[in-house]
Amino acid sequence: MSSIPAKERGSVDGLAWFATTPEGERLGKLAAQTVRLELTPLPWWFAPLEPLRWLDTLVSDAPHAKFTGMIYAAIALSVGVTVLWRCPCRWWQRGFLAALAAINTLLALSGLHIAMMWLLTAVPHGTRWVFPDSAPFVLANFHAHSHLSAGGILSPEQLVLWHQRKGYRIVAITDSNTTKGSLKAEGFVRRHRLPIVLVTGEEFRGKTHLLLLGLRQDVTPSQADVPKAIRLAHRLGALVIAAHAWTGRHSYGELMAWGVEGFEIANSGALADALLRQLCRRHRLTVVGDLDFRAGNMPKVATVLPTGATTPAKVLDALRKGHCAVLYDARHAAAGYHWLRARLFDLAELWETGQTTSLLGFGLWLLVGWCWWRRKGKGQRTNEPLPFGRWWAAIGAQIALALAVGALSLWAMAADFKGGWFPPIESAVLTWAVACPLNWFLWAKSLREPLPLPER
Repeated sequence: MSSIPAKERGSVDGLAWFATTPEGERLGKLAAQTVRLELTPLPWWFAPLEPLRWLDTLVSDAPHAKFTGMIYAAIALSVGVTVLWRCPCRWWQRGFLAALAAINTLLALSGLHIAMMWLLTAVPHGTRWVFPDSAPFVLANFHAHSHLSAGGILSPEQLVLWHQRKGYRIVAITDSNTTKGSLKAEGFVRRHRLPIVLVTGEEFRGKTHLLLLGLRQDVTPSQADVPKAIRLAHRLGALVIAAHAWTGRHSYGELMAWGVEGFEIANSGALADALLRQLCRRHRLTVVGDLDFRAGNMPKVATVLPTGATTPAKVLDALRKGHCAVLYDARHAAAGYHWLRARLFDLAELWETGQTTSLLGFGLWLLVGWCWWRRKGKGQRTNEPLPFGRWWAAIGAQIALALAVGALSLWAMAADFKGGWFPPIESAVLTWAVACPLNWFLWAKSLREPLPLPER
């Protein structure tokens, strides 16, 4: 494995490659010398949202969604306990307010995460691969999720266009346990004659995740376990790659014995361990580097293939022959997952993409906070009781809004709901942006004591 920094001004330094065959080494070295990552910071008008972006990234970026959920739950519980302890109300009122504060916090964090994923995918910024059209190689991503997967933001068609803008010439849409997204994207590419090669497939999400490239029908964990899924995929003509195998429940040896033809060496910012890299080199296995894309605008991993890979069949043939290399940004890649290191990477990327916009955003929030504090100090607090009916109406409105936002959050994160009556994600984000502040406003109003019902 080698690393050659890009020399061009404005590029992101530290590109490295990994390959298992002489042809792959040649492609990887040439790509590292030729390709540069061009960075476009966020536009200045994004400044008011910058503190929210930093908050969401530092709170939500966990190795698995369940850990993010645990973090959200812990924060929400802390808020609820604080309200229960500190709120100067009657005990039964404190219970209502503490529960609503915890629910509002949970929905605020989850909604913020969904909104930020959508915004940071829609707003033009981030990195893109730049290299001459005459280069003897192309870049590919074989692991991308559309909105048919949990957490996916873009439609299959939008996903194709996103990869095209970012400099990829080959893309495989690998939604969770379904080929529907890739088949839909294939039709889109064919109709519009786009200069990008679309490889069909899916990500089989069993006890170890598999990329089934070239697959045209679904293979699901309910149909087969991992060994059977590999055999079935081979019968259907698919190439089987173990995705981020270091997180799976099977050993590398077991996967090879069952017929896995290659391994994902880089998955977004995570690199395979030394054992897997040595194993791939010793057996000259196929290696790929993928984004595992769901949302965002910061591609820093790609698979290098020869320019002759102009059809899906030729792409799979090049991969099987080992005519491929993994290209990645070594500054933001490391083996395994470490919480502190991940946070440092996050901070570096937040500053890298924000810069002046981040300074403007934090400055604006500090100014608004200072003005609010000054006004609060001069004003008189009114704690006049609310009529009993109005107090309960505020509580009921909060519950209704919480249910609405919760349903939309489920839609945005759970693929099973996306084929139903739920609206597009843009509508979900807009609803959250209105409902969440309104809920907190009603909650603040509910802090006032309710007047007792008049005696008859």
